[in-house]
Amino acid sequence: MDRKQKQLFRFLLSVVMVFLGWIIISHLFLQDGNPVDDFLRISEANWVIRLLGLVGYEVYVEVGGLTKTVLFLDGGERLIGIEDSCNGLVLLVVFVGFVLSFPSRWIDRLKFIPVGVLFIYVMNVVRIFALALIQIHYPQYLDFNHHYTFTILVYLDIFLLWMAYVKKYGRQLEVV
Repeated sequence: MDRKQKQLFRFLLSVVMVFLGWIIISHLFLQDGNPVDDFLRISEANWVIRLLGLVGYEVYVEVGGLTKTVLFLDGGERLIGIEDSCNGLVLLVVFVGFVLSFPSRWIDRLKFIPVGVLFIYVMNVVRIFALALIQIHYPQYLDFNHHYTFTILVYLDIFLLWMAYVKKYGRQLEVV
């Protein structure tokens, strides 16, 4: 195996190790009702409430039940629910895992990870806000946009974020 193949193998092995670690941590510590998921859901819901207020909608939140965080319009009509699977935690882990696995200097990783995490968090808040507006104005399009449009946009944005990281901070693979 030449040097370039060894570097690729190390990168792929690192990715596998990061994600195996994530699976173990999530199964041991991040079960239903864990503080990380709760924090993300509730803080995202509060930001969406602020954004909806800026465009003239009175909304309140209820936490608990089958769908853990639900936004309601002022009249009591259910608007949208935010479940653990929609709070962006997995997206954050995938992003951080890639950055940690990609060969680069540690200082560059430590600079880029907080920027990327904040970007993904804000992107998820905007996604939930947009879905709430779709539910208010065009409820018949909510499922399609939730499952397809925003899934594609979010993963495309994360891919572009990774590419920016690789272009700016990635070490060149040494060629023998």
